[in-house]
Amino acid sequence: MATDYSSEEYWNNRYCRVCTFVEEESHEWYYSFEVLLPLMKKYFPKTSDLRILEVGCGDRPLIVGFNHSAADLLKDSILSLDAIDFSQTVIDVLKTRYSNSDEKETSQIVIDYKCMDARKMIYESEYFDFIIDKGTIDAMLCSESSKRAQNNVSKIIKEAVRTLKSTGIIMIVSHIELESDEFDILIMKIILPILNENRSRYWKIDAHVVSKPSVEEPKKKSKRQKRDTVESHPVENESFGTVYVITGSVRRQTRHSQDNSKAVFDVPFTVHEYAAE
Repeated sequence: MATDYSSEEYWNNRYCRVCTFVEEESHEWYYSFEVLLPLMKKYFPKTSDLRILEVGCGDRPLIVGFNHSAADLLKDSILSLDAIDFSQTVIDVLKTRYSNSDEKETSQIVIDYKCMDARKMIYESEYFDFIIDKGTIDAMLCSESSKRAQNNVSKIIKEAVRTLKSTGIIMIVSHIELESDEFDILIMKIILPILNENRSRYWKIDAHVVSKPSVEEPKKKSKRQKRDTVESHPVENESFGTVYVITGSVRRQTRHSQDNSKAVFDVPFTVHEYAAE
């Protein structure tokens, strides 16, 4: 029987097994805050009093990075940081972990961890400026039932769009690669139809293909080479995921847009290369 990654029971059981109060960085399956910070700076809304939300934060939330020195330039514009997960187990772990740290002493920002389902959030509409997902959508798409998977992800995207301010940003950190079957499901069957339903805004999507930086890899030695001699050659950048950035802006109403209520607006989709450092 396939694992049901959309189940609260599965994640509660998993976090009971793997979560300890000893900081372990070995099971980060995506990218660190430091890797994504240049992208965040590029898209960060140019305003003050920002409200930021991470959905499905898990036990390695990205949002804690905003309390690190690397994000000092962003701190002055942040009003609140929220992180939600439907696993009460992991929320309890996070509250204990960071209440025992020096977070409150070194930062003016306190992260509000809540047990909440991203498919049905209690926040009011147009509340957040910046919404982050790292792996939650990927997990939901792994459901045994394709129909159920699409329904779960659709609910998450709809809630993100609902709670996003008109000029806000949604950042989806994913292992879903371009031109894959999962890409067609996520972008073509779920995200684009939802964005086109919301005609009060103008939308665009930027896909940043994340690649590992070139490294020096040892070259095989011939038998005649000395043992202490090593030749190396650069390895080509290897793709290991994509960051999808959905940007909203206010759409100016015209007589044509009001009359053409059934029109499907084109959502610009641009692909970029992004080398992880």
